[in-house]
This record gives sequence, structure tokens and C-alpha cells, in this order.
Amino acid sequence: IQNIFNKVMFQRELDAYSQEGLDITFFDPPDNWSCVELFISGQAGIIRVIQDQVNTGRQSADGEQLVTTLNRTCKVHKDYQAGDPASVRNLVLAKQEKCKGFKIDVRYQECFQVNHYAGPV
Repeated sequence: IQNIFNKVMFQRELDAYSQEGLDITFFDPPDNWSCVELFISGQAGIIRVIQDQVNTGRQSADGEQLVTTLNRTCKVHKDYQAGDPASVRNLVLAKQEKCKGFKIDVRYQECFQVNHYAGPV
């Protein structure tokens, strides 16, 4: 849905610029289809992995076990990145700087990153 929305909205903006006589040859709208595929692609998509983990009914359907399964299943996708100690530490420090007074307790084993066209999530 997000991909369709982006295509429609960016195309509308490009059409409006064109109607106003603005040069838009420099602008190539972002394409997040690869990121969408990371979530929905068959057996290897994030949604399928989460669904399988939840359907097992085990307590391990969350946290480190889930992320371990995601890392194993999604690691070959270009928009997926497993959490590592250095990047998670840097992220926590940056968030603590923004949210002074809040302690953020995160283990890198429970983290992964999706590389979206708007930035890492």
C-alpha cells in the first residue's frame, strides 16, 4: 500500500510541476519496492517469519529468538541488516542524547535494521 501511495503521490507532484512548466528532469522519484518485498516475499519475508514464530505459540516468538530467525532468513536481502554491537550502541547513544533522562536498554541480539529509501529504520 505504501509503495502504491508513493508512486501515485510522487507522480501527481511530477505532473503538477510539469503543468507549471518546471524542469523536473533532475528528479527521479524514490522506489521502495525492494523494501516492500523484504516484508512480503513468500517464505523469506519479515511478515511470514513473524507469523510463523507467533503460530508456534512459543514464548520464543519475540526478542532474540525472533531476530535470530530473521537474521538467518533475511540476511541476503539488500535492505536487511542484522544488528551488531557497534551500530546498536551508536543508535542507543544518539537516542539517549535526544531523550535526556531516559535510559534505553537494548541488546544488539534483539535488533535488526531495514534500509528504507527515506533512511534506516
